[in-house]
Amino acid sequence: GAAAAAQPCCGTAAPPPNAATPGAMVGAPALARYESRDASGRVWGMPSAYGRGQCVDCPRKAAPPSSRCQDCQVRLSQTTHPRMNPEELAMLRAHFDGCASRLADPRVERDIARRLQVLYQLADDGRL
Repeated sequence: GAAAAAQPCCGTAAPPPNAATPGAMVGAPALARYESRDASGRVWGMPSAYGRGQCVDCPRKAAPPSSRCQDCQVRLSQTTHPRMNPEELAMLRAHFDGCASRLADPRVERDIARRLQVLYQLADDGRL
C-alpha cells in the first residue's frame, strides 16, 4: 500500500550524512555510503561476492562503495592544498572554456560549463 510506496526501492543509494536533510550535521564530512531496504524495512549494505577490499591509502578494509576506509575518506575530505596560482588558473579556465565552446550540442556545453565552474571553485578553494 501507501506505506510500502513511501520506502525507497531496493538498491537506492542513501544520501551522504551531510546532505541537505533535516537533522543533518553541518560541516560533517561526506562519506560514501550504500543502503537498500527490503520490503520489511530491513537495511542492507553494499552487495559483494568477495567481501570488502583494502583501502587504497592504508591497510584497513575499505567502506564500500568507496575504495577508501572511513578514516581515509574523512581525512581526504578535510585536506586542503595550496591555492593554484591565479595566472595558471586563468590559463586553465581559458583552455577548458575554449574547448567547451566548440561543442555542437548546447545542452552538453551547458552541462560541461556547470561542471567546470565546480572544478574552478574547488581549485580556487585549495580543494584539488
